[in-house]
Amino acid sequence: MLSDSARGIGAAQAPFQLFQCAGPDLGDSLLKANPGAASQPLADLIAAMRSLAVIPVATCVLRTELLQLRQERDETFRAFTARVRGKAETCAYVTVCVCGVNVDYTDHIIRDVLVNGIHDSDIRRETLGTPDILEKPVNDVIALVENKEIARNAFPSSALSAVSSFQHLKKSTQTSPTPTPGPADVARRASCPECKGTFNVFTEGSRGWNTKPHQLCIDCYRVRRRKQRPRPSANSQQAATESEPIAQLLSIQSGARLRQRLGYRRRCHAPTPRSSVDIPTPVRLEHHIFSKGEWRRAKLRDHPRALITISVDMPVRQSDSTSDRGSVDKARVSAVADTGAQSDLWSLEEFLACGFSRDDLRPVRLSMSAANRSPIAIEGAFFTRLLTASSGGGVTSCRSMVYVSSSVRAMYLSYESLLNLGLLSKDFPSGDVVGGPGDERGPDTHHTPDQPLSVNATRSTNGGCNDQSDHHGAQCSCPQRAVPPTRYRSRAHQITTAG
Repeated sequence: MLSDSARGIGAAQAPFQLFQCAGPDLGDSLLKANPGAASQPLADLIAAMRSLAVIPVATCVLRTELLQLRQERDETFRAFTARVRGKAETCAYVTVCVCGVNVDYTDHIIRDVLVNGIHDSDIRRETLGTPDILEKPVNDVIALVENKEIARNAFPSSALSAVSSFQHLKKSTQTSPTPTPGPADVARRASCPECKGTFNVFTEGSRGWNTKPHQLCIDCYRVRRRKQRPRPSANSQQAATESEPIAQLLSIQSGARLRQRLGYRRRCHAPTPRSSVDIPTPVRLEHHIFSKGEWRRAKLRDHPRALITISVDMPVRQSDSTSDRGSVDKARVSAVADTGAQSDLWSLEEFLACGFSRDDLRPVRLSMSAANRSPIAIEGAFFTRLLTASSGGGVTSCRSMVYVSSSVRAMYLSYESLLNLGLLSKDFPSGDVVGGPGDERGPDTHHTPDQPLSVNATRSTNGGCNDQSDHHGAQCSCPQRAVPPTRYRSRAHQITTAG
């Protein structure tokens, strides 16, 4: 190295020049510790810089870090050796012999760390089984492990080949995505031939856009696919189950419990092959009803419906007149009697098909959800008057706020509207049902007497009284309405008029 005089730096300028060579962090630390560090002698400045820049680490900590070194998965063994050797040079593996000579055993430690840190378990196992591995120099150990790595990379195992093929197939699939249809195809909609509803012909799923246009809506497609699934063959076990489903299921369950109890005993004494044990398997049951003293297979009944007349009931604060609305005033609809509904709900498609318009709807704040907590889109609501005819020829009416939604396909009458129209008993669902000559009764209900009508129907036919103690024609104890009596003029008034 050249001296300070050869560089043209005097003794007075040397501390300042050395301070300028320090980094920003080190210079700030020097000024914080000693504001006049740049004017100190050169030896003092070097000592101050060494105390701040060099962080002392205990030798035992360095040795612990060395023994924990391991080869990375994609790291070559020669790069791992260089990392181990650089760490071992700072660990001071030097000892003093009894003869007074310093002995350096760094190579022994490096060899042990290299053999123990090999990533491939097969290569490490073969290296540990090599004779005189502890007596070989470090370079020979490096050459041995590198040769084994070269052979491994030249002939990969079947598992690695399978993974590589899968990754290659996955990359090729990702590089060729399905083409995105044009804006016209994305907005294209069609009518489902099954449910007559509209659906998008092209949709985007987890695998991209469909290449062929959909023929059915998603609900009808799932129903058709469910019907096309192969059903189990009708063997003797299934025939017996269809004839006596409940008893067969009980026998299967009892047989399974018996096998669980006796399983340990069979394994201890005489194990039976699995193929020789005839284990009955339960079949999937269809819908059954109890009729004529036995369970019979039957189809599900349709939803109960009621024929009602819906008319627009204009509110008092409505400014526009009925003649200026431009839509119909009333319509006859077959409504579903939904006792679990909390409000009347009507399909938007049926609402428009009956002649009503969107101008009849008013925006609402209420949000609705189905039984499975899925949201129901509400387009609006309007005030209506509902009318229905009873079996006796009378007409019952009520007023209700009907919500219109695009998520349903029919008209649903709520529990409150069913009560107000007299279609449900006031004690529902306690077991009291509306009786009548047209009711269908099963074999278990032929002794049930006819129940009274609801409180609304009773009030409308009995002048406002809701006493149902005798509903077979007898009048109750309430005062009955009568025609006002004829008013007679007094005799004095008649004489005055005559005079």
